[in-house]
Amino acid sequence: RLAEAELRLAEGDGRGAQAEALLVLATASSRDTRDRALWIQARAAWSLGMREAAEALCLALATGPAGAYNARALAQAARWRWNADDDDTALRLFGEVARRFPDSREGPEALYAMARIQQDAGAWAEALQAYDALAVRYPGSRTAADARWRAAWVRYLSGDYGGAAGGFARLGPASDRETRVAAEYWEARALERSGDPEAAAK
Repeated sequence: RLAEAELRLAEGDGRGAQAEALLVLATASSRDTRDRALWIQARAAWSLGMREAAEALCLALATGPAGAYNARALAQAARWRWNADDDDTALRLFGEVARRFPDSREGPEALYAMARIQQDAGAWAEALQAYDALAVRYPGSRTAADARWRAAWVRYLSGDYGGAAGGFARLGPASDRETRVAAEYWEARALERSGDPEAAAK
């Protein structure tokens, strides 16, 4: 039934997914089964426009006993808030993900989202702290390379041209050709802004 519910949800049939999940919840004998059904219920409710109910289900999953859906549900609630332009709540929820579930798949994604929100708000110091933390704690994550680039870019935007030049210089050698060329260009621009005579040659 849960596989059927997932399939219905993927096909846009929120009501069908909800019905299947409710049937499972009525007879669920294990914690994992119950949590999976609630996870489906939350996303089905969101797809049907029941946003408060969807978020409440996610937050209930996030605060329950440790399980497979705690971090996933909390991160989903944060993403919904972010997509709705409620950045303050999204920032708080992503912060909870990063603090409570640092070893989850959602841990680095939460730091990245926090940094993006703060960058868009012009909170350079906070954005930089989150990008740097992501690159250090999760160097092999799929967002680490982008975090390193954005850390250098935030330094440039904030007027720390020496720091930006150093960040772009470190990016170049370990990057693919397209990224290396861009990093070398922005290193030169940062040096130019800081008055370094090497800028023209670079």
